[in-house]
Amino acid sequence: MKLRTLTVLAGALGLLITVPSPVNAAAKQTVKVYMTGDCADGQAVEGVDEDDCELTVNVTPKASRRSAVLEVAYDPDEPEWEELDAGKTKNGRLVFDAPAVDEDDVWMDGVLLYRVTVKKSGVNKKFVQQGTTTPPPSASQRSGMFNQACGSIAMAKTKCDAVIAARNGVEALAALGPDAEKFCKALSKLNGGAELSCKDLMPKIFG
Repeated sequence: MKLRTLTVLAGALGLLITVPSPVNAAAKQTVKVYMTGDCADGQAVEGVDEDDCELTVNVTPKASRRSAVLEVAYDPDEPEWEELDAGKTKNGRLVFDAPAVDEDDVWMDGVLLYRVTVKKSGVNKKFVQQGTTTPPPSASQRSGMFNQACGSIAMAKTKCDAVIAARNGVEALAALGPDAEKFCKALSKLNGGAELSCKDLMPKIFG
C-alpha cells in the first residue's frame, strides 16, 4: 500500500491571505487555499482513497475573477516546481485536481509539495504561497510524544506499543480504535499546543 503526504506550502490547510487595496479602491480581497476531497487530511492512501484529491482556491468578494496556477514538486528537500494546471476563478472559486498517478499510471507515494500562484489583477497584487514546511518529528521523538499522550489518558501499554510501532497515520488510527480522538486531542495539547482532531494531526506527526 502506497501513501502520499500532500502539503500546500506556507500553511498547509486553510491558508488565508488578505491582499489590501489602495484607500480609493474597492474592498480588499482575501485568498484562501485549502485541500478538499480525499486528501483533505493531507494524505492519500492507495486502495483506500479515491482519485478525487483537490486543491481549492477561494477569493472574496466572489465577483472577483483571478487567474491561478497550480505547481507541484516531487522532492521536498530540493523542490523543482512543475506546472500542473491553470485556470480562472468563477464566482470566487477555482478547483484544481491533484492526480494520484504519474504519467505511467503508477500511484505516486512519498511527500508531494503543492504551490498555488494567484496572478496580479488590477490593484490586487500577485500572491504566491511561499515558505517552508515543518518537518515531522523523528521516530524517536514521535515515540516519546506517543508515550506521553498514552500516559495522560491511561492507555494500556500493549495498545500504546502498537501505536508507537505504526508506520503511518492509517496504522496508528487502526491500533487506537475507539480511543483515536481522545489520544489525538491529548497528543496535540502537549507543550501547550492547540487541540486537534486525528484527521488534522496525523499528517503532521507522520509527514
